[in-house]
Amino acid sequence: MSSKYPITVFTPTYNRKELLTRLYESLLRQTNMDFEWIVVDDASSDGTDSWMRSIQSAPFEIKYHMNQHGGKHRAINKGVELSEGEYFFVVDSDDYLPENAIEIMTGWIADVNGREDLAGISGLRVDPSNHVVGQCPNVAEGQYVECGNLQRYRMNLLGDKAEAFRTDILRKYPFPEFDGEFFMTERIVWDKIAYDGYKVRWYNVPVYICEYQEGGLSDSGANMVKGHLENYRGYVAFIKQSIRIMEPMEAVTYFREYNRIANYKKLSLRQRAKEMDVSPLYYLSYLALKMPVFYSCRLVRKAIAR
Repeated sequence: MSSKYPITVFTPTYNRKELLTRLYESLLRQTNMDFEWIVVDDASSDGTDSWMRSIQSAPFEIKYHMNQHGGKHRAINKGVELSEGEYFFVVDSDDYLPENAIEIMTGWIADVNGREDLAGISGLRVDPSNHVVGQCPNVAEGQYVECGNLQRYRMNLLGDKAEAFRTDILRKYPFPEFDGEFFMTERIVWDKIAYDGYKVRWYNVPVYICEYQEGGLSDSGANMVKGHLENYRGYVAFIKQSIRIMEPMEAVTYFREYNRIANYKKLSLRQRAKEMDVSPLYYLSYLALKMPVFYSCRLVRKAIAR
């Protein structure tokens, strides 16, 4: 399938009309207008739909779709389906872009043209005061490193980044959807892509301005105990995958957290092993031997890194 644009800017939203205005204005200021903006609305009730209809005369193509309430992962699945961009760039509704972001990323896309082993490109996120979110210590300013999402921990590429993935690849890796559940961590897809051998080119260049808002996913508890219990089947699917494919010193933190959640649910050792698709003996050995060893190694590594 040929692409109409180098890049799709994709925004999932829910009752964020006022914040969407800021993102829209940042798109109007872009130095390169060769992109489309897709907004998938998770059943907002704040007039987002009428506002989106009022801006259709923008100098770039806008696609708006109202979803039934289903969460960000379902919105991404729908956005990928609608996309006519070669790359798919998720920009949340409470964030916005510096005026040269699309120009920079379009240049990166041209640079990696034909690299079938690359699933995507990524720049840095900064806060409104231009402080970098997370870390990118092994990459000189303006340069890049290539590795899969599963190697980020080893490379100290920590914190949220500004990834744009190839749309053709995302179509092969849709987010799992469970009835009645409204949150699924994005890592379940990004990690699976990496496990299958694809890399991302990580640039040490800011292309995204983020401001974590009250009431957003980062603040909602969706990725904490309450959210794990409410979206349990999706959570278990992620933990099961993580134990199987993550590097041990990173996987152990998720396994440790899973046991905490399993304690809330009062699950037996046999029930936990069944959820993870392993034998009770293997589960016990992971709990009693591997988890303490790998977690201690993780703490030592963090101390050395300081």
